[in-house]
Amino acid sequence: VHTHNIMGLGFLLPRLLKKMGLRHVHTVHDVQLLEPSGLMMVAGGVPWYVRIGRWKYRTVMRWIFGSPNVVIFPSQFLCALYTRYGFFSKSKKVVLHNPAPIINAGPRTLAKSQQLRFLFVGQLEAHKGIRELLSAWSQWHRRGDAVLEIVGGGSLENIVCAAALVDKSILFHGKKNRQEIFFYYNRATFVVFPSLVIENAPTVIVESFLCGVPVIAAATGGVPEFVQDARTGFLYEPESVEGLVAGLDRAVASMEKWGEMSERAYDMGMKIAEEKHVEKL
Repeated sequence: VHTHNIMGLGFLLPRLLKKMGLRHVHTVHDVQLLEPSGLMMVAGGVPWYVRIGRWKYRTVMRWIFGSPNVVIFPSQFLCALYTRYGFFSKSKKVVLHNPAPIINAGPRTLAKSQQLRFLFVGQLEAHKGIRELLSAWSQWHRRGDAVLEIVGGGSLENIVCAAALVDKSILFHGKKNRQEIFFYYNRATFVVFPSLVIENAPTVIVESFLCGVPVIAAATGGVPEFVQDARTGFLYEPESVEGLVAGLDRAVASMEKWGEMSERAYDMGMKIAEEKHVEKL
């Protein structure tokens, strides 16, 4: 039995599988077993009673899950994180990137006259760093004719709409389906990933790479395993608006080598494309 996120199905499922004598493979996608909310902010400094609550929660989760035969982690970071907290002590642990769609894209070339397009794709929620992105964009003084395209929906949609009304260089497209999203990937110069939480293996980054688009990203969780600074994109300190502004500057300054970055990004994406994932699984 291969399980993924089982919240809603019942956390006692792993013990049932063990009782039935069935081989159990579990893929860990996030920090759900470490943090009830499923979100761990990059910054620390939580109250003592929250730390105690987390300790109790993790103790129960360790007991419930025990050690499945095999545990798969989409990033080395997540594997190390769960190991640090004593999870899956007797399991075989494997790092296997999440599957990615094979699309007919690839490395691209940009015309010198082509407009710079920075793209955000994701939930319009505080933990995804949308506020920090808008703040950095307003402070960035080298925009020229560059635009920031935002695709997604969420509780902060009104903030994005308001920013787009004031600043004509911000283009808000709302929530789109999967096919429509690739239209925006394929015309982007850089994708921006400003998340404030510990990330595992973000799908947005892999999809960007498969379209040959380098990524400017907060160096959180497993992100540095995908975005190699100055090779497949640019990394900056999480939660740092100044760092994101500097990342935008670095991106513009690298345009002469953009084609090389696009090629490396595409190669990275193809390494974890769907067929290879299935074969390894």
